[in-house]
Amino acid sequence: MGDFFVLAAFFGALLLVFPVFVYADAYADATERKAWFSFGIFRLRLWGGYAALCREGICLHLSDKKAVIVPYGKLAAGTSKKLAFHTAFRLVRYRQTAEIGTADNPACILLAALLQAGSSQVFSVLQTKRPFLSLKSHTLLSAGGGFRLTAEATAVCNGLALALTGAKLLWEAFRHWIANKSTASWKKRRSSFTASST
Repeated sequence: MGDFFVLAAFFGALLLVFPVFVYADAYADATERKAWFSFGIFRLRLWGGYAALCREGICLHLSDKKAVIVPYGKLAAGTSKKLAFHTAFRLVRYRQTAEIGTADNPACILLAALLQAGSSQVFSVLQTKRPFLSLKSHTLLSAGGGFRLTAEATAVCNGLALALTGAKLLWEAFRHWIANKSTASWKKRRSSFTASST
């Protein structure tokens, strides 16, 4: 039993120190107004689903029986928390392929050229600032029409930074829950006092 705990502590320390590679894949179709995505660690797929635009907001389908609606007004809320979590990761690889149709439409040809040129300019600036980045972009003219985008990204982090960032976010969420609970309790006591005094 003692050897088991020693090995568990050893491998746990390795996970906290050594880099962890996180993979993300996404596919978006403008015609269907949907985007499919998946996340994994060390090439092991852990989570996936698809997102669709609806009147109330973005509908995230996390499984066949579970969906969550994120209102458009809440997308910008908690941006600092999202950025704090994202800073634990460092992007090291990104690939995108855009499909634009149709091939016989001059406007689509122009759009494809502008998209490819813009992506090349942005990627060249990013690689100048971060030489370790591996960035590639491809633009295709398809016969099916519409607009589709396929993206693959690889990010790296270490377990210690991820654990510290996660602990910070959990602490902030706990403090927010306590504050909301105290406010609700105070309002309840005030309403009961007002009702008894009348």
